Amino acid sequence: MKKFSLVAVALVILLAPVASKAQILYVASEYSSSVSAFNAITGATISQSFITGLTDPAALAVSGSTLYVTSWDNSADAPILGEYNAITGAPINTHFLTLESAGPLAVSGNDIYVSIPGGIGGNGTIGEFDATTGLQITTFVSPQNTDYPISMAIGGGVLYVGNYSNNTVVAYNAMTGGSISGFAAVTGLDYPSGLAVSGSNLYVGNLSQTPQYPAGWVGEYNAQTGAAISTPFLPKGEDGADSPWGMAVFDGDLYLADHGNNYIGVYDAITGDVVSSFTEPPEMYQVTGLAVDPVPEPRAWTLVMSGFFLAASRLFRRKRSYATRT
Repeated sequence: MKKFSLVAVALVILLAPVASKAQILYVASEYSSSVSAFNAITGATISQSFITGLTDPAALAVSGSTLYVTSWDNSADAPILGEYNAITGAPINTHFLTLESAGPLAVSGNDIYVSIPGGIGGNGTIGEFDATTGLQITTFVSPQNTDYPISMAIGGGVLYVGNYSNNTVVAYNAMTGGSISGFAAVTGLDYPSGLAVSGSNLYVGNLSQTPQYPAGWVGEYNAQTGAAISTPFLPKGEDGADSPWGMAVFDGDLYLADHGNNYIGVYDAITGDVVSSFTEPPEMYQVTGLAVDPVPEPRAWTLVMSGFFLAASRLFRRKRSYATRT
């Protein structure tokens, strides 16, 4: 029985760091020139100075144990993409890429996607880079002749790009850069400053004001077709919806950074009901970027735990059988 207990203890130790990591909410602040870290469940501060010394941090994305941050390099007078340890905030490579714009950012597996406003022939472009080597893989040229990508999200092998020049959201095959069959560009937007995707739902934050929506708002759309589901999903006046900027989905909740009012609103991603809000700590002033670590699939962890306990049980039975025979 002692061996079984030791295996169980080892399993708990193995899983504990992963579970802790999966609860981190990263927040970039233009005002404090830093990235802060919070518990994504409780809102408790993990570190107000998780990453410091940045100039105008603009976008965040996390993949595995690496947190990516776009910011400005004053010495080179150019935007850069830096790599940091997602657990400790320690720098890995602060100048991993030199960019043409400190704009939106998305990461999937070993691929990094960044915007290149202006681009080729005046068309807005998206550059795809290898996350290991930093080498450029390809360039996506927008067929809609957009020249100002302002937001980005990736899910299910599809890259979604919000464009400021014509206030649309378009979709690309993240591997080939080709268009997505059956997806019509999302229109009727006004400065689509935030994007998040979860399963079949695409969420779009709109920063500017219109006669129909005199303050910022968030719309919900079908991620496969671009068809509107609920517009607005979050109307003006909701926590975080007055001036939405960074957005992320975590464990069934939609996180939304309010750039102007300096807090994070947390909503049920299905109903839009307010779950909680992180209200106005100094490190959230002028939020420009938001990212949350993905949650481990519960069924996957169940299988992992079952596998460990099954192995331990078999080992215990073999030991008993061997002892009986001898």
